[in-house]
Amino acid sequence: MLRHYFLYAGAARSQVESEQARLELAANEYRRIERMVAGGYMSQERLDQIASERRRATASVRSANFAVDVARFERDNAHAMLAVAAGEQGAEPVVVSAPVSGRVLTRLRQSEGAVSAGMPILVLGDLASLEVEVDVLSADAVRLRPGMAVELERWGGESPLPGRVRRIEPAGFTKVSALGVEEQRVWVIVELDAPASAWEGLGDGFRVEARFILWAADERLQVPTSALFRHDEQWGSFVIENGRAIYRQVEIGRRSGLTTEVVSGLAPGDLVILYPGQDLQAGSRVRMAAEPR
Repeated sequence: MLRHYFLYAGAARSQVESEQARLELAANEYRRIERMVAGGYMSQERLDQIASERRRATASVRSANFAVDVARFERDNAHAMLAVAAGEQGAEPVVVSAPVSGRVLTRLRQSEGAVSAGMPILVLGDLASLEVEVDVLSADAVRLRPGMAVELERWGGESPLPGRVRRIEPAGFTKVSALGVEEQRVWVIVELDAPASAWEGLGDGFRVEARFILWAADERLQVPTSALFRHDEQWGSFVIENGRAIYRQVEIGRRSGLTTEVVSGLAPGDLVILYPGQDLQAGSRVRMAAEPR
């Protein structure tokens, strides 16, 4: 048994060296790309990708160091078990140290009593490496990619927390919605980009809402989706000009549910009519809802 733990500890230390080398490579690559971005030779998106890789490498090094600590403590526990099996009795109680440094999340044993080998006593967690698990519809999960930006809202703070997609789980699960409909969902792991001081109030099992940024651009014209309708297999909208409804054929771009990008057909400042009824015709007189009769 002890030989097994010695081999395990050696493999864990080798893994630390491997992950440390990967971290150094990612850090050097980040510095190189940072200089190229500053000189205008490479896009900011590439720098963000390298920064995400550096964060993953840092997390892997921390995880590998935890594995070394776990192997060391398992070795010490094996020593204690052999001593007990051999009939040795010590004057002092056996000290069982935690394999990692962290905070107690759950106390599984509330009082004294016999504890079998392998029985869990406490659940520990390192809140400095907190990550977010988001369950999304499988149809939406296929549109996500590692490195995509995420905004975490309604977590209790005054402003959204920035994050990035770290992993999309390859297997889904069935979940019954509040309406009783079975849905296929997928776990998406999100890593926090903000410093720990910005979310120090968050803990294990806390609730947040995630907004995934699938696409972003500056200076894009948007209108409420409720102002658009289909007419002769084309998209159209009614605008108000001189107190009358004027039909405009529009070309739309990306849609995000409540709002839609307009490529052509409308201009900034146009007054559009929301939820136009079927009886509304081009040229009909209209008035603003706030205008007196």
